[in-house]
Amino acid sequence: VYRDEFPADNWERTQIYSKRIRILCLEDVDEYERDVTSRLAERFGSSPLLPRLHSFICSTPSVPWKYFLSSPCLEHFSYDEWLDDNTWHRLLDPMLFEPRESHALPRLSITLAPGDEYLPLLLKLPHLDRLDLNLPHACDISSLRGTDIALRHLSISSSCTAAENVFKSLTTTPLESLDVTCSVSRDDATTNASDWTLLDHFPQWSSTLTHLILKLGRGDESTALPSFGPIQTLRNLEYLSLMSLANIAPTDSEYISMIQSWPAIRVLSFVFGPSEYPLFEPYAGMAVLAAIPGFAPQLERLTISLRLNLVPLQNTQKRSHSLWSLRLLNEVDGDPGKLGVYLDRLFPDLSRLRIGRPSLEPKGAVQGLNILHGNCQRLRREAERQGFESGVVS
Repeated sequence: VYRDEFPADNWERTQIYSKRIRILCLEDVDEYERDVTSRLAERFGSSPLLPRLHSFICSTPSVPWKYFLSSPCLEHFSYDEWLDDNTWHRLLDPMLFEPRESHALPRLSITLAPGDEYLPLLLKLPHLDRLDLNLPHACDISSLRGTDIALRHLSISSSCTAAENVFKSLTTTPLESLDVTCSVSRDDATTNASDWTLLDHFPQWSSTLTHLILKLGRGDESTALPSFGPIQTLRNLEYLSLMSLANIAPTDSEYISMIQSWPAIRVLSFVFGPSEYPLFEPYAGMAVLAAIPGFAPQLERLTISLRLNLVPLQNTQKRSHSLWSLRLLNEVDGDPGKLGVYLDRLFPDLSRLRIGRPSLEPKGAVQGLNILHGNCQRLRREAERQGFESGVVS
């Protein structure tokens, strides 16, 4: 691109490449770059600068937004810095006061600065389907209670208090997907289970929510686990990732009670433990693993830490299960042979087995377990082809 004129061949190439750009990431731009963008926009006239732009990601207000936010295919705008009032109006005014399809923005990723009062306006955007919100402060949006909000997918990173204020105003919003990262916003030395009252709002989405990611923390030994009863009301969950920095975990009976609450679950991840030790403790018992075929028939992927105390399997144990991926977060001690046969009996279709910390190469018992598990699968399938039935492992 030239400052004074556009040679014909350069202009042709510019038109060709402008139609190929789907994702645009911009950091700070200087005055010359802004001038070039403006000149290009003038040359394109009423046509959009990037007609197939799908995602626009930037981190500075110096970017000339108006040339990109008007792209007809734009579905996601992400901005990770605080916005001043003028910038907010540049973003919101076209979508609020000219609510045409050309200004529809299905997904928005934004950070609210302390003192910002724009969250009610964001939640009322007519075409907004997904909101990724970094909310460092509590925001009063009680005026929205009972309002018809089109939002279906919400990701929020905030204090528990700020998140709870948002949930109180979404009572009529049929959320399908929720991603929550939050911590207690106080300096007390201890954290009580009562501090997690934001979970009490989850039952309002019991008939619609299918995808939940929940990361709770402070991360010290005094952190208390919340009651997971409200999560157990989400009977339609298909995906659940539950992470807590508390140095404690549910009991085996609590694990089993949770698992049987989600008959449609397909992906399940339980990660508990202090942040200093990449979340590999504490452990659940093998009774939790043994209960899965009966209570979670559609489960395909599981992540968990386990104590390797093998429990007897019954003759009535199902001969097939959908689980194909198992991630054990803790190291394997003891006889890998017994565990390999045991896993093969529980989950005949298991094809991906990962054990221990991701940064470590498999060694010793872990390698032996993976090899043995593969051998068990081959032997069992050969026996089935010959019309025999494998024995019961105990």
